[in-house]
Amino acid sequence: RQRAKAAKAAGASSPAKSSSAAAAAGGSGPALAEEERMKKKQEVLQRAGKAESERKAKERLFTLEKEARERREMEEREGELRGEEERKEREDREAVERAAEEAEERQRKEEELKAALQAEAEAQELAQQNLKRATE
Repeated sequence: RQRAKAAKAAGASSPAKSSSAAAAAGGSGPALAEEERMKKKQEVLQRAGKAESERKAKERLFTLEKEARERREMEEREGELRGEEERKEREDREAVERAAEEAEERQRKEEELKAALQAEAEAQELAQQNLKRATE
């Protein structure tokens, strides 16, 4: 169609251009068939271009979805690792606290035992002094 218009504007200097000009002016024949072929070719090219655009859009969508999925999986793994690290830190703190409590308990028992031994030693000393006085 564009060629026919261009041919008409140029004055149809060649026979093909004359036919195109005639077809554009309402004529029939080979020029009309050529115009139809050009029109169909243009439609095919447009459909091919649209299909290519759709394919690229689908490919881009697939890529974006894949990247989002990978990002979510990575965030999940990082979350699991953080959770594991926090659990280990909590267990370590609890172990340190238990060790400190056990050490305090041992210290208290040792002090109680020392006090009991001291009291027993003082009681024996007193008993010996009393026995010594009684025998004098």
